[in-house]
Amino acid sequence: MGRRNKDCICKCSGHRNVDSNCCPGKPGVARMNVTVVRGTGLWGDNVSKTDGYVKVFYGKQGSSTPVIWNNDFPYWNYRIQYGTVDLKSRQALNFEVWDRDHRWNDDLLGKGSITPQRGMNVNQSFKLKHGTIFVSLSVVCSPILL
Repeated sequence: MGRRNKDCICKCSGHRNVDSNCCPGKPGVARMNVTVVRGTGLWGDNVSKTDGYVKVFYGKQGSSTPVIWNNDFPYWNYRIQYGTVDLKSRQALNFEVWDRDHRWNDDLLGKGSITPQRGMNVNQSFKLKHGTIFVSLSVVCSPILL
């Protein structure tokens, strides 16, 4: 996003929340990174192990981990960089854990949510109907968003 020109002056462009000097244009602007770390004790099928994946939503943005096939204790370690976000909106970060069947009839194993806040750096677990998922969240406010 930001670039240093030949005179060692930073210039930013291309984002509505950051001004031309790479500073937040308003209070509550931060960078947010999420990692879907792992699941334990997931259960979605009677006959086979879980084919687990996690959908993550923040506002209108969504992402999904890869499917980990035949594993009730998957390690995704899947990082999502949301970049610059506006914390004043108080939008929740939502997680849905699924068992892949045939895409049209996947099983929802459970949900969790957390509202990002300034300076947050947490490891969080969410208890599901069958199992638990572990995620980490980092929300960094800075005068210069690098």
